[in-house]
Amino acid sequence: MSKLFSRSGGLFLQIIKFGIVGVIATLIDYAVYLVCTRGFHWDVLWSQAVAFALSLVVNFILSMKFVFRAKEGLSLRWQILIFLVSSLIGFGINEGLLALGDYIFDYSVYPFADLLVKVVATVVSMTWNFISKKLFLESRAPSSEPPENP
Repeated sequence: MSKLFSRSGGLFLQIIKFGIVGVIATLIDYAVYLVCTRGFHWDVLWSQAVAFALSLVVNFILSMKFVFRAKEGLSLRWQILIFLVSSLIGFGINEGLLALGDYIFDYSVYPFADLLVKVVATVVSMTWNFISKKLFLESRAPSSEPPENP
């Protein structure tokens, strides 16, 4: 099991690990979203904002521990900033697609349409998130050594 979560193994294994971390973060996102929309009857966009914030923290911790190796010399502050900005763009994609879905389907008329749109939005934003973090956050040289804590 520890071999699965080591940082070596190439792009395919990295995508698998990103997927596992993404599933965990997505489960948190969906659970919080459902509690907010169905339990508290909050607006879908506010609910998604709260769900995003909580899942983002978990996603950063797990991604930097198991998926990505930060570029050498990149401080924790910059890692957080890059992760946050790329995730906020992903959040914007997600929110935009949810708002577009509400315009097209009128969630008040079709109460489960938001969940179908959310699935599509999740796939699109997860694709953006992997590519952006791979390009801007990760070191190009793979290493099997564990990172040093800053």
